[in-house]
Amino acid sequence: MLKINIGEGFDLSAQIVMTGRGCVIGQSGSGKSYLVGVISEELCKNNLPFVIIDTEGEYRNLKSRFDAIWVSSDKAADLNFEINYSSLLKKSIDDSIPIIFDVSDESDSFSLVSKILNKLYELETEIHKPYLVIVEEADKFAPQIVRSREMNIIEELSVRGRKRGIGLLIATQRPANVSKNVLSQCSYGFIGRMTIQNDINAIDILLEDEENKKILTRLNVGEFVSFGLGFNGIIKVKEREIRHMGETPPLSVQRKISSFDEIINDIRKSEGIVQKEVKSIEAAEPKRVNPESEKGDIIEAQILDTKYLIDDARKFAESKVKGIANLLHKYDIEAIKKIYVPAIYLKLHIPTKDNSTVKEGYSLITFNDYIIKIGRGGMEMEKMPKFDYKKLVLSGPESSLLYNLRGYKKANLKKISTLSGLDEKESKHLLNHLVEEGLLEFDAKYYSLSSIEDLYFYVPLSFNSSFISSNDIIGSIKLSELSKKAGLVFAGCKIEKSNIIYMPFFEATFRRKNKLKTILMDPISFKDKYNEFKNFV
Repeated sequence: MLKINIGEGFDLSAQIVMTGRGCVIGQSGSGKSYLVGVISEELCKNNLPFVIIDTEGEYRNLKSRFDAIWVSSDKAADLNFEINYSSLLKKSIDDSIPIIFDVSDESDSFSLVSKILNKLYELETEIHKPYLVIVEEADKFAPQIVRSREMNIIEELSVRGRKRGIGLLIATQRPANVSKNVLSQCSYGFIGRMTIQNDINAIDILLEDEENKKILTRLNVGEFVSFGLGFNGIIKVKEREIRHMGETPPLSVQRKISSFDEIINDIRKSEGIVQKEVKSIEAAEPKRVNPESEKGDIIEAQILDTKYLIDDARKFAESKVKGIANLLHKYDIEAIKKIYVPAIYLKLHIPTKDNSTVKEGYSLITFNDYIIKIGRGGMEMEKMPKFDYKKLVLSGPESSLLYNLRGYKKANLKKISTLSGLDEKESKHLLNHLVEEGLLEFDAKYYSLSSIEDLYFYVPLSFNSSFISSNDIIGSIKLSELSKKAGLVFAGCKIEKSNIIYMPFFEATFRRKNKLKTILMDPISFKDKYNEFKNFV
């Protein structure tokens, strides 16, 4: 049975979550939304589809690690509220892609939420596939005091959605203000710290254990008691992987083979919207604030999300000092600081031999022209190939020719001409030029491209928006120049996205009398990368 983990020693049945009725209750600051975030991440990791009603813009950062459709009036969103909800939901269900329905900036969020959930109810009446609805601020969308005699759509889902495969998970700070019709349907849930007696009284229908009710006022942040799950005791919610900014059909986990970009474009096409091909989506330069600060400019930037903090770096440095057989023996730690290395983060479309499908790859290129590959063994850095980056510019036909050749690794003139739709004379002229520039090799019969397998990785990285001081950044980066270089390094691929990001490194300085030694620990495996950046540190 598929399980999702929310805390140490505590797993939830995915079947119950996806098709049951549950709740997460706790006053402000109890960790309620954090728990919803953990559940959302677990669902994403297991390719289980859901829509989350996001009232505070807290869940859009799911996109930093997972494929998720962000619907919002924000200009950066994947889709806006004018999209066809039936097409959107059908894609979400069929391809197991979650929807972040962000109504944080909407004055009439109630009608938007009602609209999409009504469409879901209609759709699931026909297809009966497990699908979860997560509702933040349930007291707002399913209030105890109603304005109409008609049944609220969330009440409808709570009472009649199970037969259609629709699960429901509500979250609220004020259970006293939530419809009792909805609360009474919750067969399981989690309750965090609560101190308002009116709200404690409201959960009588859920929590019968008097001892657990007494515990509620003493719970710490991130601690919950559960009901309906056969567990007695306090649950400590595990740490999120992404930083926080909440007759039943059988469950089967399946996701169609379809790229995330194809899913978004399919939804757009259902409305007659045709998206132009974009070879490179360039991020805006980091936003600068407080330019007069004595500490340097403060910029808002995308920071690589890593599990290590500066305290971890200090412990690692201390272990180096204590090591008997290493160069730092008898040294003392002078200082530990975090610095940031600017780089561009690339999403690549790498063609395959049949030229009808592509592989997705990711790469990082630092400001000083090192290519970073991240894998199980940690972080590896390699200097970029030596091309004349200033003079070499690929024409459209050359780019097309290289794209067709990349999937085949090597091919003769006739094959390349057929693939590219060019006559052999024109193809030969272009190929010879690329050989002269060092982009191609020719062995008198076959043309071939240099291997790029060692320059990219398959698992996308996660980033978080943060403010950092310009004094802590080493080197500078120009996106347009580095993107051009990347286009030559990954010749024959399409660069679908290129964004400026900042990688945190840990600079440790050691002293022995008047002698200093510096190491620069990478944020993935703590390997020393000082030699690669010694001219800038």
